[in-house]
Amino acid sequence: MIMDDFIYLEIDEEITSVIDRLRESKGKRVGIVVPRGAMVLQSIVNLKLIQREAEKIKKFVGIITVDKVGRSLATQVGLPVFDDPKQAESSQGEPQHENEHKAVSDVIEIDMSQSEDELPEGVNVNYYTGESHKGEKVEKPAEKVASKVERSAGAGFAAKPLGEAVKNKLPASVEPKRKRRFLGLKIGLSIAVVIIAIVGAWLYLTKATVQVTIPAESYEAKADIKVDATLMASKPEEGIIKGTLITAEKDISRDIDSTGTKKVGNKATGNITFYNDAGIAQSIEAQTGVTANDGKKFILTQSISIPKASLDASGKKVQGSVEGKIESEESGTEYNLPSSMTYVVSGNNYVTAGGETSGGTSEEKKIVDQEDISGAEDSLVASAPQQLKDELTKQAKGEYIAESAISYEAQNFSTDKNAGDEADSFTASAKIVAKVITFKELDLRQAVAKIAQKDVPQGKSLLASEDDTFTLEIKSSDIPKKEMSLSVKMASHVGNASNIDGIPAQIKGKSVKDARQLVAQLMNVNIDNVQITVKPNVGLVRMPFFTKNIKLKFEYKNTNENSGT
Repeated sequence: MIMDDFIYLEIDEEITSVIDRLRESKGKRVGIVVPRGAMVLQSIVNLKLIQREAEKIKKFVGIITVDKVGRSLATQVGLPVFDDPKQAESSQGEPQHENEHKAVSDVIEIDMSQSEDELPEGVNVNYYTGESHKGEKVEKPAEKVASKVERSAGAGFAAKPLGEAVKNKLPASVEPKRKRRFLGLKIGLSIAVVIIAIVGAWLYLTKATVQVTIPAESYEAKADIKVDATLMASKPEEGIIKGTLITAEKDISRDIDSTGTKKVGNKATGNITFYNDAGIAQSIEAQTGVTANDGKKFILTQSISIPKASLDASGKKVQGSVEGKIESEESGTEYNLPSSMTYVVSGNNYVTAGGETSGGTSEEKKIVDQEDISGAEDSLVASAPQQLKDELTKQAKGEYIAESAISYEAQNFSTDKNAGDEADSFTASAKIVAKVITFKELDLRQAVAKIAQKDVPQGKSLLASEDDTFTLEIKSSDIPKKEMSLSVKMASHVGNASNIDGIPAQIKGKSVKDARQLVAQLMNVNIDNVQITVKPNVGLVRMPFFTKNIKLKFEYKNTNENSGT
């Protein structure tokens, strides 16, 4: 029976993997090569599954192994058994049945690199060397064959290549033990890692709240504080805290309504008569102003010459006259004047005029005024705060932002219309840049407490906490210098002198009982006034080992009214 494909299994390979590999095999006659002690050979159910799958996919399957138990089980389910792949590949080779198979349990493999003194008791090794003895054929080193290994009882013989013998120098029974020891080591290490992770998580995540009820009086702490964004660290004793200058910018465009107006339309014109009262001719140049008696202004469109005045036959003066065309300085229907209207000529006292004008029309259109452009920049700045505040808040990462200290500036301001252009509206664009100096509330509170403590009555302490509320006034803000001055008022309490700041460092890692006693001693209160809560509480009842995970919370009992405030 010739096998056209082989599947080589690992000692710990599972039956599901074997079935999958059998399905994936392209051969019709598949030999499954199984090492001694393999898991798949330990159960007759596994072998039945292999046989059933082989019948289902119409493949001939043979088991190739030296495992005595596996060979017996394979034979029971009807699977052919072979000694090695060569036998399975041979056209003359036939599968062996268990009762015909040699005692493979008596076959052992020896690491030929060992000396004779290290060989198991009762094992003789025949070597083929390159030396000649009594006419024997001399073998070259490259032509050495594997050693014959025989038990003293003479039962069983197996010859394997030297490389294979070295590879399997330990008895097969040792391999499962080694794997079990390695598995045990891995399990032990895994348990250790889990324990370390749990302990680390407890150390890092455990938080404690220390609530102290203390006699106290309401007190308003006041201090002038300077915020400096050039500092590396705060100086609370000097009333100076570290700040951070942050910047946000946004390109903004808005449509602005035009408010300017101008009149457009046709100008009024007319051919009026000019009269000369002088005894000499009068010349009037073009563009000379002509003003109607009601104040409307016109200009002479062409130069004219007015004849001199003369006497008629009766001796009466007759004025010289000539027609000339005038045009109103501006458009509008109000420049349409009646024929009875009279005019005076600019710079000439001898000439008068009279006549009607017509054709003037009126229309008013909106134009972009210079004030519109100036106001557009302010409008863009005014529309930006909310959008920029959100960006500043994001950059502040929890630090305090005084909104009144935010500065806004328009950069690259431009409009798509110029002053005087006819337009109902125009578009204004600019990059609005917002800047502000931020600071940590905790730094502010500590600085206020340090400065305000100087004004606290002797024998008392300012009991500042994160529950205190404060209001501040921006005295000055100089963004280029990166500094800001504040006037701060903080609603706090005063009580018996105590070192509140040092409490977390002194109680960290201690038992809850010891921590309560120490807090009561430091705060000069009854131990019943101290309550400590630890979360998560896993039964260790111990304070966190990190001071940042210890929060102090105070409940003030007014000494005058005997009630909490």
